[in-house]
This record gives sequence, C-alpha cells and structure tokens, in this order.
Amino acid sequence: MLYKVRNKTFKYIVFFLPNLDGGGAEKVIIDIANSLHEKGYRIELLLSKKSGIYLGRVNKKIPIIDLKSKKVIFSIFKLLKYIK
Repeated sequence: MLYKVRNKTFKYIVFFLPNLDGGGAEKVIIDIANSLHEKGYRIELLLSKKSGIYLGRVNKKIPIIDLKSKKVIFSIFKLLKYIK
C-alpha cells in the first residue's frame, strides 16, 4: 500500500497474524516488521487477539491493532472492514 502525506509517498505494510504466541512464523514476522520500520516503512500489526510471548519484541513505535476475536475465523469480517 502507498499513502501520501504532504506530497511525499510512503510505503505502508500491514501484517495479519492470529496472535504472537511462541512460534517461528511469529518471530520471523516481528523481525521483518522491526527491520522494515527501521528502514522507514510504516508498519502495523493486525492481530486477531493481542496476546503472546512475543509482544515485548515488537518495536514500541509499531501500532498493534487488536481485533478482539476469540477465533481467527471470527476476525474475517473485522479484517475486511479494516481493509476498506
């Protein structure tokens, strides 16, 4: 995604995950998100449920959006609403 602020174009990336519980995929996504954020990308983490042991590894400047869904399948409509 791209967005413009004062005639400047920025790259905007949103990562969607069920949560940040322990696992290789979650750790890799956090490492990628932190690295891209340091390079100037605007990053957001969109989680079905804001929980997990890796929450503390996310850069404090990266917004974490909690969809507050008990199951991933229930977050589909909230995800579509967020995208629009």
